[in-house]
Amino acid sequence: NTWDTYARTLVNWLRYVGLTHPSAITADGRAIGVTRRGRQSEYFLPSSYVKQIISLMKKFGERETIPVSELEGIRWAKSDCIQLGLIKEDEEKNVQLTLTGDEFISNQFSRPRVFRDFLLSLDYVDQYLAHIEDTEKSHLNVLKNTLGDTGFTEETWLWRSKILANWLEFAGIIQRKAGKIIVSKQLGLFES
Repeated sequence: NTWDTYARTLVNWLRYVGLTHPSAITADGRAIGVTRRGRQSEYFLPSSYVKQIISLMKKFGERETIPVSELEGIRWAKSDCIQLGLIKEDEEKNVQLTLTGDEFISNQFSRPRVFRDFLLSLDYVDQYLAHIEDTEKSHLNVLKNTLGDTGFTEETWLWRSKILANWLEFAGIIQRKAGKIIVSKQLGLFES
């Protein structure tokens, strides 16, 4: 777990200082996103709603490992939980709880913080927040303007943008109303 954290931090610094192309390496050694056209996306976009993440994490109960056989049909949630640092895979592709994952399960008040810390570590989220400023704008349009041409189909844009908005709202970063978004007033409370 410590080495995974170091690796993710190093990769983010390498990207930040421009020593590598963002899509050349990922924190976990895998492609972050592949579009229907087969192009790799340089941005992590979640694939599972917060409710699905919580549901997967509740499967742990008192266990520290879940066998791969119990993960059928929830691969997107599994992938997102790995990105969030809640779980990690072992050699047999079973998933093990991390310290962050254990806290996530045992303390429901820590859940928004886990999402917030992760989302605010993504470079494009700062750009996204700068685009929405204090005015109400369409989440989908702001996301498209922030990420540029990813090669996503319109269906993929809609799917991924809804899930990202769900994460951002759960984390207390944005507020949504009738398809429009604004930066949450709470966000300033979490900045140091």
